[in-house]
Amino acid sequence: EIEVMQNAFTNQTDNDSKIKEFNYNNILIISELKASICQKEANITSLKELIDKKDNIIAKNNAKIDNHVQEASRVKADNADQKKELDDTIMEREEIISKLRKRIESEQNEIHHVKSEFDNLKNENEKYSKSKDEDIENLKREVIMLQEEKQIVAHVQFRQKRDTLKQEREISVLNTILTQE
Repeated sequence: EIEVMQNAFTNQTDNDSKIKEFNYNNILIISELKASICQKEANITSLKELIDKKDNIIAKNNAKIDNHVQEASRVKADNADQKKELDDTIMEREEIISKLRKRIESEQNEIHHVKSEFDNLKNENEKYSKSKDEDIENLKREVIMLQEEKQIVAHVQFRQKRDTLKQEREISVLNTILTQE
């Protein structure tokens, strides 16, 4: 009987240590998830800053283009005598404009690429978050199942103990009857 109680206590202790280990593992997983989410958010912030910088460069380049075009028009209207010089200047400016436009196109392509990467990271982050949310829910269900199993084991042990005590009382009564006869 003592051995049965010791085995029950050992089983109970094993279950408790398994639950503690399970909870500790859950805490580690959650910590890793939080760190991963923080890193993803930092990546997103960095990409947003890069996009803002590229937008500023494009705006500055557009302003330069506008300034160059306006300057070329003024020079052309004011200096009819210097048409040859003006034509050369206009060609230079148009080359600059062409280079700037190519640069703008290149930067727009880069921005498109960065936005695409940003969207991909965002989608990966959402998938990762959903997956981890499901993992957390599964872990919660497992914890609840373990707690229910623990309650069942405790109840069964209680009933076994009660039955054992009842049988011992009956044996004692029967022994008393036998000794009296």
